[in-house]
Amino acid sequence: MPNQGVSSFCGAALRSHRLGRGLSQASLGRLVGVRPGTIIAWESGRQRPTAKRIAELAIALGADRHTLLTAAEGGSLRDLRQQADRKSTR
Repeated sequence: MPNQGVSSFCGAALRSHRLGRGLSQASLGRLVGVRPGTIIAWESGRQRPTAKRIAELAIALGADRHTLLTAAEGGSLRDLRQQADRKSTR
């Protein structure tokens, strides 16, 4: 079955935000109601979350949902890490 998730989702952005908040894949999975393997698949790009799940991830991470999307349009991983670091110190 093909993945019907949001095509502009960026797994690296998810990982950066998760690490910036000090969350494990398992703990983020618990917060949004998915298994750790699903978080791993999203971060690696093997699967993409639906728009609903992206909204849930953003809430759990205290992030704007667009930051999980726009990174696919040119943001570097270093930029993402800096954004996540700034958010975790607020």
